[in-house]
Amino acid sequence: MGDAFGRDPPADTRTDRIRTRAYEIWEREGRRHGSHEQHWHQAGTEIDGEDADGAVPDEPNVERDS
Repeated sequence: MGDAFGRDPPADTRTDRIRTRAYEIWEREGRRHGSHEQHWHQAGTEIDGEDADGAVPDEPNVERDS
């Protein structure tokens, strides 16, 4: 569903990123039920931290000699 100008919404919204990260946390912690709010909060904190730092997810921090 697009907007009034026929454009599609951004594919990588904050909510989508949090949903994906929360699912990854859930899987990593053994798919334990009943912790969805904790996983959502943790995911949001991680995503916000990455955005604030300008970090690119899943890229290792590699120091290079000049």
